[in-house]
Amino acid sequence: MVVPKPACLGQAEYETIAEVVDGVTIPVFANGDIESAQQAKAVMDYTGAAGLMIGRGAQGQPWLFRQIHHLLTTGQYLASPKSEEIHTCINQHLIEIRTFYCAELALRLSRKHITPYLARLGYSRQARKAFNLLDHPDLQDEFLNQCQASPDLLLSETSQDSIYPNNKNWNQAA
Repeated sequence: MVVPKPACLGQAEYETIAEVVDGVTIPVFANGDIESAQQAKAVMDYTGAAGLMIGRGAQGQPWLFRQIHHLLTTGQYLASPKSEEIHTCINQHLIEIRTFYCAELALRLSRKHITPYLARLGYSRQARKAFNLLDHPDLQDEFLNQCQASPDLLLSETSQDSIYPNNKNWNQAA
């Protein structure tokens, strides 16, 4: 019997997956700590798994699946999207959330789904917390427009007052 490790503790352990693959005749899928196409290929090669399950690794980078597919089918690495494509993806994600959910829930879910993009883009923890305190979709849009227009401003922990003057409580998130 294989006992799974507790969720989110330490690094994924692939040796057990490889042992299970060798010990059964049904397809086995590997998962855990897969955040790049290179990691996906390495896990597939090491474990011999029939496929992958990816969860948190795709948060803030939904193009990861495209990159993995490209690497596994062509052997070539696919570059990460440029900033403009990432911001287009963020905006589309917001549109979908706001279309599908009621306004109050959409506001909260936007926080959950947009901050991983900001983290992967290198925005400061304080900037991401500030985004999470915004209490109106228009303020979220303004914040993201500022990210796209002046990304360097939000990479620093010291420029917060000039970025979101409409949200006087941004520093309470820290």
